[in-house]
Amino acid sequence: MEYSLEVRRQGCTAGAENTQVKGGLARNVQMGFRRASLTDARDRVAKLIKLMTIVFVEDQSLIRLLLQLAVEKIYPKAQIHGAPSRAEGLELCRKHAPDLVMLDLVLPDGEGITLVPEIRKLVPRAKIIGMSGYMTNYTLHRLFEAKVEGFIDKNEQGVEAFTEAIITVINGGTYFSPTACKMQEKMRADKFSFTKLLSNRELELMTPFGEGLSDEEVSGKTGIKANTVRNHRQNIMTKLNLNSTRQLIRYAIENGFAH
Repeated sequence: MEYSLEVRRQGCTAGAENTQVKGGLARNVQMGFRRASLTDARDRVAKLIKLMTIVFVEDQSLIRLLLQLAVEKIYPKAQIHGAPSRAEGLELCRKHAPDLVMLDLVLPDGEGITLVPEIRKLVPRAKIIGMSGYMTNYTLHRLFEAKVEGFIDKNEQGVEAFTEAIITVINGGTYFSPTACKMQEKMRADKFSFTKLLSNRELELMTPFGEGLSDEEVSGKTGIKANTVRNHRQNIMTKLNLNSTRQLIRYAIENGFAH
């Protein structure tokens, strides 16, 4: 399951090396490009943005408003639509075929990240930037697996970072928060990372295992035979050098498979 994402590594490098995080959505953050480069990129994009459509899928109305105001201030002719849920966000994508989707990863009616393949199916050319105030190793892994173009940390980064992320992605680049980049590099360097050791099936089962479900309960939830579930559990524990169910649950929670 080890992933090789050279383009996304470059996106991380750009963000990590030039960032001074001051925290908070309403605070200023210097990110990604030098000011001159950012101005040049903004000028190039301004010619294209007139016909651009952006969809914000974010359940917090204040954040949706701040994002909309930030984009409208720079690109007043862009068409902007907002939705507070997965269902409404998907409907907006179906209706407007956006060029860019800013997608909250935690929504009232489910995980935002599960929308990515549905959006790709509806609008193959759409670029997607994930947003969240909380990042885990498993969430980051899923973002890279879904091949999104970026990630913004709503707690660490300010409105300017959102704007620069949009400019970067529109120009064909990738943009990931400093925290996401550090986490990615740490996982890449860790030879015992679950991304290197576990199969896709084992990764799927880590969530119910982390919730403390028995083999029979996992079997009923997934349709996999209980004996097979038991074998997967043992294989996972062996690969991760875990000696008890309690350790497995703790590992799953710490890495974001379960809450």
